[in-house]
Amino acid sequence: MRHKKGVEFEYILLYWFFFKLLYLNGDFEDYEEFANQLKILPDNFIKLKEAFEEKADKIAKNTYDSDYMIWIGGNEMWGETYLFSMCILEEMQWFKTKSVRSSEFFHGTLELVDETSTVFLIKGSGKTRVLDERVENFCKERAGKFVVIDPDEYALTGIDEKYRWMISPLMVSTMLVDRLAVYYEKYSHHNLDYRRYYRQFDY
Repeated sequence: MRHKKGVEFEYILLYWFFFKLLYLNGDFEDYEEFANQLKILPDNFIKLKEAFEEKADKIAKNTYDSDYMIWIGGNEMWGETYLFSMCILEEMQWFKTKSVRSSEFFHGTLELVDETSTVFLIKGSGKTRVLDERVENFCKERAGKFVVIDPDEYALTGIDEKYRWMISPLMVSTMLVDRLAVYYEKYSHHNLDYRRYYRQFDY
C-alpha cells in the first residue's frame, strides 16, 4: 500500500486552494514558494511510509489487543488525532479509544493513566509542541504502554523548515492512515472495510 493517492494527497489539493485564498487576501506572501514545495511532497511521503514501516508494525503488534487506548494531540495535530482514533480505530477496528487535546489532558484525563494504560501522543512541530512535551514527561513515567509519534524524527527533502509545522499533519496522516492502520488490520484480523452499522441501514 505504498501508493501516491491516500487522503493526505487530498489535503495537498486543499492546501493549494486555502493558502491561495490567504495569498489573495494578502495574508500569505510566501504562497508561490510554498505551493511549489507542495509538489514534491508525494515523493517525500513514499519515503516516509518506508521509514515508518518497521515502527508501525511494532506499534500495532504491541498495542492491538489493548482494552482501551488514549490518543493525545494538540494544535495542528488535533484533527489527525481525532480522525484516527474515531474514524479508523473505532469505526474500522472497533477499538475503544478516547482522544484528548494536549492542552486539556491535565484537566481530567491524566487521572486515567496507570500501569494498565495504553497511551499515544502525536507531537506537533509548531509553537505548542511544549504542551506535547509536558504530556510526554508525565506519561512516560506512568503509562504501562506509551507510544510517541513525532514527525520531526523524519526527513522532508526540499521543504523549507519554516513550513514543517504546516506539513506535519499531512505526514502524520500518511503514517497513521496508510501504515499503522494496515498493521492493526493485520494483527487484529479485522478487515478495515467491515462495518456492523455504519451505512449498513437507515438509522
